[in-house]
Amino acid sequence: MDTHENSAKEPVNFIHQFLLAVDKIQEEDGLNPTHVSLFLGLFIMWNLNHFKNPISINRAQMLRVSKIGSKHTYLKCLKDLERLGFIEYHPSKNPVRGSLIYMCNFGTSSDPSTAPLSQNKRCKSGHSSEPSSRQVLHPSLNNTNYTNIKNNIYDEKEKFKKKKKGKTKSSTNSRASAPVSDTGKNASPKGSRFTPPSKKELKAFFEQQTEKYSIPVRFAPVEAEKFFNYYSAKGWKVGSKSPMIDWKAAVRNWLLNFKKFNGIEDKKNEAGKLHNQEDKSYDIPL
Repeated sequence: MDTHENSAKEPVNFIHQFLLAVDKIQEEDGLNPTHVSLFLGLFIMWNLNHFKNPISINRAQMLRVSKIGSKHTYLKCLKDLERLGFIEYHPSKNPVRGSLIYMCNFGTSSDPSTAPLSQNKRCKSGHSSEPSSRQVLHPSLNNTNYTNIKNNIYDEKEKFKKKKKGKTKSSTNSRASAPVSDTGKNASPKGSRFTPPSKKELKAFFEQQTEKYSIPVRFAPVEAEKFFNYYSAKGWKVGSKSPMIDWKAAVRNWLLNFKKFNGIEDKKNEAGKLHNQEDKSYDIPL
């Protein structure tokens, strides 16, 4: 009977096998994150196949699972994993059929026939020719406290989510509860040097400018109120995003548009009569 079929007789414990693989990964100095990512992807596929060898893999699928962007890097990592005794790689010559991968069983086994095909050759860091039955699970943080570590990671994630949610809620409440002052300073962007004018200051400037632009002074208080309400609602921004820099320039532009849409024309200086004495007597010498 085929040795690969015999390997199905002994069940593989997922956690036990995974922790042994983690121990082996830590012992290897020649591995980088891409090797680990690819091995984890292969381990997941092996688990989906109920830990039966071989597994058939598709390059596009493995690139997506392992998050490796280069085909060259992918092939190099496969060969490195085979050389270091993690897998046995049988590339497919047929583009329709996937390549075959034999995953090395790092668990303790009393029967060498239950081991993968190449375990006796390569599953001991690529150097040992003895079966992997000698490999013993050594006490370490990765296996003795695996459950605690997993729970701690989950708790930290939950704490981070609650903390972030609390900050967002408090910042939203602070913005909503901020009173709208008469100067509109709460609408000014944080860190901006621009200071919105008060209503009193704004009305005084409107009265000054209406005379300059030949606009009746009676319009000044109403237009000043409109100006203040409009830009307070927009957060004192010009357009949609740009913060206001000079509110006096904005007032002058406001009055120009007011004249344009209300048909107010500038006063023209008409030529008048000369201020001469018409009943002058020409008999009197100069």
